[in-house]
Amino acid sequence: MTTLDIHNKTQSEAQIIVKAFIRERFELRDYNILIVHGFGQMIMRNVVWSICENSKYVEKYELAPPRLGGGGVTYITLNKKKR
Repeated sequence: MTTLDIHNKTQSEAQIIVKAFIRERFELRDYNILIVHGFGQMIMRNVVWSICENSKYVEKYELAPPRLGGGGVTYITLNKKKR
């Protein structure tokens, strides 16, 4: 599963990187991805979730299961076709 780690990024950097990553993975037909944002104050998780909520490429998103990082990672399933 393809993973993007956004630790040590600013919110602005993360927005750009995450949007590009989601679009790239969709175009490559890689429909299950992980974004590592860490635990902290959930600021970066909120950035990721806001992007997912507004992305035409995202079918669903949720915290990853414990074996994949749990609360510090978002598991994203991309649409197999654009909305």
